[in-house]
Amino acid sequence: MNSLTKTRIESIDIFRGIVMVILVLVFSSCTSTMYVPNMINVPMFEKKGQLNTTLTLRDLQVAYAATNNIGFTLNGHYRPINFLPFMYEADQMENKNQGLDMAFTYYKALEKTSNEMLIGYGQGSTSFSYDRYGGGPGVNIYGGSSNFRKYYLQYDFIWLTRKKTKWAFTTKLDVVTLIDFKDTQENPLPNCASLIFAPGLSMKKTFEEFTMLVQVQCPLPSAVEENKLSYSYWGEYPPFHSMVMLKIGLGIDYNLGNKKKE
Repeated sequence: MNSLTKTRIESIDIFRGIVMVILVLVFSSCTSTMYVPNMINVPMFEKKGQLNTTLTLRDLQVAYAATNNIGFTLNGHYRPINFLPFMYEADQMENKNQGLDMAFTYYKALEKTSNEMLIGYGQGSTSFSYDRYGGGPGVNIYGGSSNFRKYYLQYDFIWLTRKKTKWAFTTKLDVVTLIDFKDTQENPLPNCASLIFAPGLSMKKTFEEFTMLVQVQCPLPSAVEENKLSYSYWGEYPPFHSMVMLKIGLGIDYNLGNKKKE
């Protein structure tokens, strides 16, 4: 098999992977809950001076290695979603999430593997509403809105495979508190919190200084019985809910020291 044929096969495989991930994203974006976690920032640091960015449809991530063991990450996300439930075309749901967080990172890079530990803090706002029969503002609307703050601890184990591909298995623990919690009629509700365990798997493919990142994560919140959002006769929905999230992002991986990577 010549090099041209191999290149074409690799291009077809990459294209198929992108199409599959985009389709999954479209169908998984309609989440009937209030708090939706952002994409996990897995910096995959190698050496001092490394700067990488990742951009998805709803996330912007930046990571910088200040030394050969210390780094920092910054994450922003914005998620305005309006969608129709499957039962009645006139019904409408709306889910909005936006936030910013940053983390201190300690990493240890070896020849084929590396380990990262992140400690971070973030805050933002979130809301979920259900407009039954499309009654308009203030009519048959259920749900709530809140600001939130979170503290998190994250561990990444990264390994390098051939063809400049890195894989990372992540275990992440978030402590999320909803503050200034109120329903759609502006009635105050007691603050509530949840412990969220979020395992994740990430794959980063490098093309010179450009990267493609594919990530799947499964946030699993602790049980929260209070402050459920009653939005129809089907029952109640909690502000935190388990889900499976798939994301794809494009980015740049650059070394500010202008040293070519090994």
